[in-house]
Amino acid sequence: MGYKEIAVTGFGWMTFLRIAGRGITIVKTVILARILTPLDFGQFGAAALGLSLFEVLTETGVNQALIYSDKKVEKLVNPAWTVAIVRGMIISILIALSARPVSMFFSDNNLIKLILLLALVPLIKGFINPMTVEFVKELQFEKEAIFRLSLLIIDGLTALISAVFLKSATAFAMAMIVAGAAEVILSFIYFKVRPRLSFSRKYLAEIMNYGKWVTLSGIGYWFSSELDDFVAGKAFGMKTLGIYQAAYKISTLPVTEISGSVNQVSFPVMSKLKDEKQKFWKIFTGSIGVIGGIGVIGGVILWMWPREVVLILLGNKWLEAVPLIRILAVFGVIRSVESGIQPVFLATGRPKVATMGNLIKVVTLILGLLFLTKFGINGIAWAAVVSGAAVVPYYLWELGRLGRSGA
Repeated sequence: MGYKEIAVTGFGWMTFLRIAGRGITIVKTVILARILTPLDFGQFGAAALGLSLFEVLTETGVNQALIYSDKKVEKLVNPAWTVAIVRGMIISILIALSARPVSMFFSDNNLIKLILLLALVPLIKGFINPMTVEFVKELQFEKEAIFRLSLLIIDGLTALISAVFLKSATAFAMAMIVAGAAEVILSFIYFKVRPRLSFSRKYLAEIMNYGKWVTLSGIGYWFSSELDDFVAGKAFGMKTLGIYQAAYKISTLPVTEISGSVNQVSFPVMSKLKDEKQKFWKIFTGSIGVIGGIGVIGGVILWMWPREVVLILLGNKWLEAVPLIRILAVFGVIRSVESGIQPVFLATGRPKVATMGNLIKVVTLILGLLFLTKFGINGIAWAAVVSGAAVVPYYLWELGRLGRSGA
């Protein structure tokens, strides 16, 4: 089977995963939105900010490095596992230490218990067998889809059961803990290769050299996508934060799902085709065409019928999200262009470009928040839109340079 056929088949499986997974997530959200309150969603969102921050601060880029490397996964699995375990422990400690400062920042003591529970997640997930990357690296998308879908089902069921009994934001944390433990167990069931602790300088250096730019890019991405949440929660409270985050997720839903499917296929395929230029660019143009088209269609739907979307997905108590969804629909369209371009730079060994792009977004977002927060939560949404738009010219310029260089 040629790479074009593999890409089409892989896209089919990843699309199936995204549709099925999004169906599970939507059902979970619809039910939870009626069991829990915007305050519960906001509290979890605030607590999860610390988890996501420390994850990107210690991101090693192990998975991306394993996919990009020409070596078999088995060659790098031991140092990759070692790095992941150490990283998980560090993140857990940092999250636990942040519990009280974060609760004080948001003036909500209920966040302490929630943050301490979330501290268990990276500790558990650090023990996942890195061999799971082989599904994507070797273009075994059917196995990847089944594996990920199993975890989504476990997460969804745990969240719903926990919400019924606990009726608090703790349900979200319990779902993440159980899903993380399930991923560790399944990763060892699926693969016969058993990783060992290893501190081989040669292989560690190979992983970390590629991963350093992924780390910096992740840090920039976190600030560009989460800084508005911090400001919203601090300035307007947990309930408003919950509404803002719900609007953000709905508005980026079309592009997030389709770009996730396409990029999960295009990145490993383009990595293998990086020396076959014609095929490489053909895969790229096809993937960005699909992502951009879906992004525009989704944006138009959300702009035209935001109230209907909110009533269907969340219910009456979330109607404050309607104006935010309309604003952030613009952001979703812009993001479709950005997310369609990024895999090119990763597949050609240029993660530095994504890092610089995220730096542009962070600087622009900070300036936008300084000038637009005075207009309320809608101003914060517009700051996110401006930030997303600012990076597109840079990515297009770098894409042009890449094409002219013959890469």
